[in-house]
Amino acid sequence: ANHVGIIDRPLPSVVYDVVRGLLSNFIYILSLCIVTPAFIPIAIILTLMFWLVKHMLREYVQKSKMFELKFRSPVYNQLAEVFAGSTVLRAFNCEKQFASHFRQLVFNSERTFFAFVKMNRFFDIVLELIVFLMIVIGITFTILFTQTDHKSTLALSVFTLINMTSELSFNIRQTLTAELNFLSLEKVLSYKDTPTEDITPPEHSEAEPSMIPLSGEVVFKNVSMKYPGSSNYSLNGLSMTIKDGEKVALMGRTGAGKSSVFLALYRLFETEPESLITIGGRDIRQIDLYTLRKKYLSCSAQDPVKLLPLTNDCSPSQLKYQSIVASSDTPVKCLDEPFANIDSNLEDDIWKHISRMRTVLSVVHSGDLKRWDRLLIMQDGRLSREMVKRQQEEG
Repeated sequence: ANHVGIIDRPLPSVVYDVVRGLLSNFIYILSLCIVTPAFIPIAIILTLMFWLVKHMLREYVQKSKMFELKFRSPVYNQLAEVFAGSTVLRAFNCEKQFASHFRQLVFNSERTFFAFVKMNRFFDIVLELIVFLMIVIGITFTILFTQTDHKSTLALSVFTLINMTSELSFNIRQTLTAELNFLSLEKVLSYKDTPTEDITPPEHSEAEPSMIPLSGEVVFKNVSMKYPGSSNYSLNGLSMTIKDGEKVALMGRTGAGKSSVFLALYRLFETEPESLITIGGRDIRQIDLYTLRKKYLSCSAQDPVKLLPLTNDCSPSQLKYQSIVASSDTPVKCLDEPFANIDSNLEDDIWKHISRMRTVLSVVHSGDLKRWDRLLIMQDGRLSREMVKRQQEEG
């Protein structure tokens, strides 16, 4: 949404400024060269100086902006995590730990932001110095090589030179801003080129007994997974077993690997060759995507989207309730925050449906945690702690 907002609002006006500035500077330089032919080599040299400075500083400005965005995102993720999991934080008495971590995130974000501001100011100072140098040299050459009895020509040359240099400085700033904004356009266009999956139904019948899983047991054995373009493992040697009929909750901080478990199950991203994930004793790599996502798994997102007209007055809570109830006949059900942003009168009804499901794997931050058969605490793509129902009651 942020990238689309940049494309819709600031990018068109910035591109307009760049095009207008280029045309204006071209007319200014052409006028100076006609009035003062000796200015031609000076104009070429100073224009090359502007171009070199822009390309030298562009990389540093872009990198400082990327670092600023990189360190700003965890601040908002931490806030969302605290708001969604305030009950868990209080239950485990982790308020001070999260407050300390949040202060460190804000410090890192502010440090990179001020580095970006300083880089922009340094860029402005260098531009102003070049502009001043260009004005001094240009006026000097104009006075030396223009006949003194043509005062009007001299005044026109000086006036044009001053306007051109200020316009050129502004044009270079806008050009750099346009290049930064075009990164958003490049990001949006990359989604268009994303290859689609082949999830066509297989030739066999959907009711073929061999394609219907007999058990809802889910086994992860030494599962490791990376996101495309990343060198870090989102799942790093994860091993766990979810028995048939269990209701298991996944917990952990942002980036711990909870959502990556679902992505690996659905084969949205392929795991490492030595990894093994089975459902009902069958390797999911041996199952075609259509059968896996229709016969073995079903999912309810944290913020479901209404694709079909259900009811005209369907509230977000009711929409989420219907998404949880739907497709509950598969042996494994994946739920993402089933009790987040839910009306209190619907929470018990949702749990009644969950209890009637076969095997449930859910990411949770709130709600009655004692209802789940097991709590699996994840950290750095691994299982760091496990709590069964008896341990939850004692804790």
